[in-house]
Amino acid sequence: EETPSSEGFGELRGLRGLATLPAAQPRPLEPSPFFEEQLTAFEVWLRFGAAASSKPEQLPVVLQVLLSQAHRVRALVLLRRFLELGPRAANLALCVGIFPYVLKLLQSPAPELRRPLVAIWAALLAFDISCRRDLVRDGAHLAFVAHLAQLAREGDGEDSDDADGDGLVKERDEQRSLAAFVLAAVTRGDRGARRACLTNRLDAALLDLLRRPARGAATARLRRWLLLCCGALCDGSVAARRAARRSGLAEAVARASAEDADAATRACALDALGSLFFDDLGEDDADDDDDGSPREADDGVERDAVWAARALGPAARDASAFVWREAALCVAT
Repeated sequence: EETPSSEGFGELRGLRGLATLPAAQPRPLEPSPFFEEQLTAFEVWLRFGAAASSKPEQLPVVLQVLLSQAHRVRALVLLRRFLELGPRAANLALCVGIFPYVLKLLQSPAPELRRPLVAIWAALLAFDISCRRDLVRDGAHLAFVAHLAQLAREGDGEDSDDADGDGLVKERDEQRSLAAFVLAAVTRGDRGARRACLTNRLDAALLDLLRRPARGAATARLRRWLLLCCGALCDGSVAARRAARRSGLAEAVARASAEDADAATRACALDALGSLFFDDLGEDDADDDDDGSPREADDGVERDAVWAARALGPAARDASAFVWREAALCVAT
């Protein structure tokens, strides 16, 4: 007959036996392949199903993948390819809630994230310009100023002869064009955005890029958006116009309107020239700090008149009707 004490000794012997067993090695946790499989399925849809009218079922999951650092870059690249499909893709992305994800990711300093993000934001703003309000409210638009300034500090790589070098130059010019488009869309008609961009020296980055020699059609699109961004930055702002005169940006715009080989680029320069010299001052005129002396203001007006005359003279003899139209609008405003 077993007594309570004998049962206790039996349990003790069992515990001692377990203690002599070798310790079990912890098995490493294997990451779930779910997200990677969803990204692969989305990539397959982009390759073979994008032309169909069906919606990609993986799109909401791809947005969730943006929260995963391991697959974030691949997800952004695929989203960029998706938004390149056109307005329908941009509308669908906004409907499923892409906005807060890509807004928060602008805070990341990682360059591998910034490049696809610039393209994504350009597609969203091209579809719905009202998205710029949240950009300006959170100060996220300054990330595009920093990105454009960084690209302005990088070389153009003209001496590279291989295909990889040419592809890198094209990608860099594409990034510059997209950043200039985003900043033009954000600063046009928004006083707070203009002041923040001026504080962060957007005018200096634009001047640096405009002063570089044009490489034919390769940089024509880039120069157009740089000039349109200049016009949006100076539209109705005394401080921006004064900064453009002091830095030489106004002179660079006037020179482009008269000397650029591309007719569309000359027309964009005339559009910027209208914002710099001709149009009436907007609401910023009353609020900008007038820190210049009367003599300095008079000298600025005289310089403006000289550069405007130099720009409109060649425009009147230009063979492009597009250039004529912009020159007429400059004088009319």
